[in-house]
Amino acid sequence: GYSKCDEQRNRKAIFLFIISNDASISTKKKFKNHCVLKNIQFIEDFSKEELGASIGREEVKILAVTDENMAKKLYTLYEGEKVKI
Repeated sequence: GYSKCDEQRNRKAIFLFIISNDASISTKKKFKNHCVLKNIQFIEDFSKEELGASIGREEVKILAVTDENMAKKLYTLYEGEKVKI
């Protein structure tokens, strides 16, 4: 969630952020700027309910992926799905 991601974004190696499309403008700006600065990929294409459901919670505004291989696979799958649409 937001608090953990914000707390860890400068401490831990994060390879992918998944930002809900209904997060606040300031949240999106903060994490997108961080991604650009640190050359981290991000996805912004799911609602907070969809993100929450993916990890068994009600709502989540942002997820951080700290496993490099998992981040690459998730991003590849996401890009592949976009092409099909």
